[in-house]
Amino acid sequence: MNISRVIASAISYTFHPLLMPLAGTFIIFHSGSLESLMPTEFRKYIYLLIFGGTFVLPLCMLPFYFYRKTIASAHMSSMQERNYPLLSTFIFFSITVYYLFRVPVSYITHVIFFVSGAALCILINYFVNLLWKISSHAMGIGGILGLIIFLRIKNIPAPVEMLMIAVMAAGLIAWARVAL
Repeated sequence: MNISRVIASAISYTFHPLLMPLAGTFIIFHSGSLESLMPTEFRKYIYLLIFGGTFVLPLCMLPFYFYRKTIASAHMSSMQERNYPLLSTFIFFSITVYYLFRVPVSYITHVIFFVSGAALCILINYFVNLLWKISSHAMGIGGILGLIIFLRIKNIPAPVEMLMIAVMAAGLIAWARVAL
């Protein structure tokens, strides 16, 4: 295995699409928005809820997919292998949004909208995947870029550094996906 494939794999794992809701929540909590004023205990609860619902639960389905022979590898190389995982991930994201609405804090609207948008993107990814194989990694980093631009447009002082890092990450992800 050559070094460029190793680097591309590391980038793909680091910026896995299932981690993007957690990354977006981190950005919102550190953007100077109303959510950044939330007490630390509530932030921890939101982080845990999002991590569990959008990362842990979808990954827990992998053994089931292997057992049912729905997927041949965790990379899900073919379009057909992605269908059930995309649908179940959409369901887990939707359940996460439901529980976010039930959080007894009224000022987490940006987080709710972002995770709802991520769920919608997964559903769109599913329908597009029926005809073409597209990059879920690119869709995930695109959501992060969209979030940062949205925050900047709303005059929420999301640091410019976050925008620059996200643009560089998008370039790295695009390179890594093509390299792999």
